[in-house]
Amino acid sequence: LQLCITLIANDGFPPTRTAAYFAMFLGAAAEERRHKVREVNKALESDPVDLSTLREHALSSGGLINDELRSRVWPKLLAVDVYSPVTWPLHLDKHKDYDQVRLDVRRSDRRFPPGIRARYRRFKQQELTDVIMRVLAMCTQPELHYYQGFHELAVPLLLVCGPDISSRMLLQLCHSHLRDYMGVSMSCANVLMSFLYPLIAEHDDELERFLVRSEVGTVFSLSWLITWYSHVLPDLHTVCRLFDVFLASHPLFPLYFAAMVVLNSRKEILSVECELSSVHCVLSHLIDEHLPVEVLIVRTIDTFRQFPPVTLATRHKLGIDRSLVMVGYQHLLHKLPRQKPDQILRLKKRSKDNRETGKTSFQSVVAVFAVSAVSAAFGAAAILLYKSSL
Repeated sequence: LQLCITLIANDGFPPTRTAAYFAMFLGAAAEERRHKVREVNKALESDPVDLSTLREHALSSGGLINDELRSRVWPKLLAVDVYSPVTWPLHLDKHKDYDQVRLDVRRSDRRFPPGIRARYRRFKQQELTDVIMRVLAMCTQPELHYYQGFHELAVPLLLVCGPDISSRMLLQLCHSHLRDYMGVSMSCANVLMSFLYPLIAEHDDELERFLVRSEVGTVFSLSWLITWYSHVLPDLHTVCRLFDVFLASHPLFPLYFAAMVVLNSRKEILSVECELSSVHCVLSHLIDEHLPVEVLIVRTIDTFRQFPPVTLATRHKLGIDRSLVMVGYQHLLHKLPRQKPDQILRLKKRSKDNRETGKTSFQSVVAVFAVSAVSAAFGAAAILLYKSSL
């Protein structure tokens, strides 16, 4: 595509030839998308589900292409059985965080796609409130607490997967990827963010020393990490593209991505005075609609392979053993390889429903028969009583 644009701009080829190359590119891209869809569907139908293929395509250029595919793949990346029965708590408005969640959701207008009708947006905001409150009510562990920004992370899940599946996914994320951000204090979150400067140093010592001298710290990246960049990226499609990657990866992947964002803007950062307010101002505006997301994803994948968390923690004496995220992620890893395809889960649910329906029907028949027998007995007794009185 870039070649076609360059040729058109420079008149490198006559218009007819340029148009032909452009058409060839579009045809090749469409065929690549169709191939990806076929491969993903095949992986979803495997028994067990071919998780490595799903991850491969989620990480590849363009990710999972569309929301229909995402709604089927995202739950598998978190080992969420969308057909298992869940009894969600009632009386959610009694929860201690209900008022705060409602306030945050009301302020979330710009997190929804532009152009949707106000009535539909209000409907989705009510669904969003219900999803968050369900999850919080199910998070009975004392170390899990609501934080502002949690609602922004929930919006893409809701819009792609709907209220039921997004509730299940968000609940799993609370026990794995988001666990350190849900603590009553910032201690666990600080453990994760302590990886940021060592990652930058591995690529650019000068930039890392500059950031340390400025005393800007790592708090500038907090809103990126706790919302998976949905707070700062204006385009829902780009946010969903990042969700493809983060759901298919290690819980620290969003932090590795943050390091690549900073490194990508080294010239802009080094051009300002080395003092806290100036540097923080630059860092706070690094992410916008022009962010080269696909390029940064590739760099993040390469960096993660070169410096995995355990290696990085060992080299820089980071306290990864204090991270609750790692514990939750290990539990998730045990569940991931044993997933059944949706068609089997659907048949099992249907069979179970039929058995329960059959059991209910049998009980109804027995009840009717019992009532009939009792009625007949009373009728016979009445006849005998009538005859004996004659």
